[in-house]
Amino acid sequence: MVALVGVVFDLLTGRDLRAAAAVCFVLGCAAATFLVRRSGLRTVMLAPPLLYAAVLLLTSLARGVVPRTIPRQGVEVFTRLVLGAPVLVSAVVVVVVLGVLRGAFRKR
Repeated sequence: MVALVGVVFDLLTGRDLRAAAAVCFVLGCAAATFLVRRSGLRTVMLAPPLLYAAVLLLTSLARGVVPRTIPRQGVEVFTRLVLGAPVLVSAVVVVVVLGVLRGAFRKR
Protein backbone atom coordinates (compact mmCIF):
# COMPACT_ATOMS: atom_id res chain seq x y z
CA MET A 1 0.00 0.00 0.00
CA VAL A 2 2.85 2.35 0.82
CA ALA A 3 4.48 1.60 -2.52
CA LEU A 4 1.21 2.41 -4.25
CA VAL A 5 1.26 5.92 -2.76
CA GLY A 6 4.75 6.52 -4.16
CA VAL A 7 3.86 5.09 -7.55
CA VAL A 8 0.71 7.20 -7.85
CA PHE A 9 2.62 10.32 -6.81
CA ASP A 10 5.39 9.68 -9.34
CA LEU A 11 2.94 8.94 -12.14
CA LEU A 12 0.89 12.06 -11.38
CA THR A 13 3.97 14.29 -11.33
CA GLY A 14 5.88 12.68 -14.20
CA ARG A 15 5.97 9.88 -16.70
CA ASP A 16 8.01 7.25 -14.89
CA LEU A 17 8.88 5.96 -11.44
CA ARG A 18 11.35 8.06 -9.52
CA ALA A 19 12.49 8.60 -5.94
CA ALA A 20 9.07 8.69 -4.28
CA ALA A 21 8.17 5.25 -5.58
CA ALA A 22 11.56 3.86 -4.60
CA VAL A 23 11.45 5.23 -1.06
CA CYS A 24 7.85 4.17 -0.54
CA PHE A 25 8.59 0.68 -1.86
CA VAL A 26 11.49 0.18 0.56
CA LEU A 27 9.50 1.64 3.47
CA GLY A 28 6.52 -0.55 2.62
CA CYS A 29 8.69 -3.65 2.60
CA ALA A 30 10.20 -2.65 5.94
CA ALA A 31 6.76 -2.06 7.42
CA ALA A 32 5.59 -5.46 6.20
CA THR A 33 8.47 -7.04 8.13
CA PHE A 34 7.08 -5.65 11.36
CA LEU A 35 3.39 -6.18 10.58
CA VAL A 36 3.56 -9.86 9.69
CA ARG A 37 3.57 -12.67 12.23
CA ARG A 38 6.93 -14.20 12.96
CA SER A 39 5.88 -17.38 11.17
CA GLY A 40 5.48 -15.33 7.97
CA LEU A 41 8.90 -13.67 8.01
CA ARG A 42 10.35 -16.01 5.40
CA THR A 43 7.53 -15.19 3.03
CA VAL A 44 8.04 -11.46 3.52
CA MET A 45 11.74 -11.89 2.78
CA LEU A 46 10.89 -13.50 -0.57
CA ALA A 47 8.14 -11.06 -1.53
CA PRO A 48 10.01 -7.88 -2.65
CA PRO A 49 11.14 -9.14 -6.07
CA LEU A 50 7.66 -10.41 -6.88
CA LEU A 51 6.01 -7.24 -5.66
CA TYR A 52 8.47 -5.05 -7.55
CA ALA A 53 7.79 -6.96 -10.78
CA ALA A 54 4.04 -6.54 -10.20
CA VAL A 55 4.49 -2.80 -9.57
CA LEU A 56 6.48 -2.45 -12.79
CA LEU A 57 3.90 -4.37 -14.79
CA LEU A 58 1.00 -2.33 -13.42
CA THR A 59 2.95 0.91 -13.90
CA SER A 60 3.65 0.14 -17.53
CA LEU A 61 -0.04 -0.62 -18.06
CA ALA A 62 -1.05 2.60 -16.28
CA ARG A 63 1.31 4.63 -18.44
CA GLY A 64 -0.34 3.23 -21.53
CA VAL A 65 2.70 1.25 -22.61
CA VAL A 66 0.92 -1.85 -23.83
CA PRO A 67 3.00 -3.75 -26.37
CA ARG A 68 1.09 -5.81 -28.89
CA THR A 69 2.40 -9.08 -27.53
CA ILE A 70 2.85 -10.53 -24.09
CA PRO A 71 6.55 -11.34 -24.72
CA ARG A 72 7.22 -7.67 -25.43
CA GLN A 73 5.48 -6.73 -22.18
CA GLY A 74 7.67 -9.27 -20.40
CA VAL A 75 10.81 -7.82 -21.98
CA GLU A 76 9.81 -4.32 -20.90
CA VAL A 77 9.14 -5.41 -17.32
CA PHE A 78 12.42 -7.36 -17.26
CA THR A 79 14.35 -4.35 -18.57
CA ARG A 80 12.77 -2.05 -15.99
CA LEU A 81 13.46 -4.67 -13.31
CA VAL A 82 17.15 -4.68 -14.23
CA LEU A 83 17.30 -0.88 -14.32
CA GLY A 84 15.52 -0.71 -10.96
CA ALA A 85 17.89 -3.21 -9.36
CA PRO A 86 19.25 -0.75 -6.75
CA VAL A 87 15.76 -0.20 -5.38
CA LEU A 88 15.03 -3.91 -5.37
CA VAL A 89 18.35 -4.81 -3.73
CA SER A 90 17.81 -2.12 -1.10
CA ALA A 91 14.36 -3.48 -0.28
CA VAL A 92 15.64 -7.05 -0.07
CA VAL A 93 18.55 -6.07 2.19
CA VAL A 94 16.29 -4.05 4.49
CA VAL A 95 13.72 -6.85 4.72
CA VAL A 96 16.31 -9.56 5.35
CA VAL A 97 18.18 -7.53 7.99
CA LEU A 98 14.98 -6.55 9.80
CA GLY A 99 13.60 -10.07 9.51
CA VAL A 100 16.74 -11.64 10.91
CA LEU A 101 16.86 -9.13 13.75
CA ARG A 102 13.19 -9.64 14.50
CA GLY A 103 13.61 -13.40 14.44
CA ALA A 104 16.72 -13.22 16.62
CA PHE A 105 15.00 -11.17 19.33
CA ARG A 106 11.85 -13.22 19.55
CA LYS A 107 10.54 -14.16 22.94
CA ARG A 108 11.48 -17.61 24.10
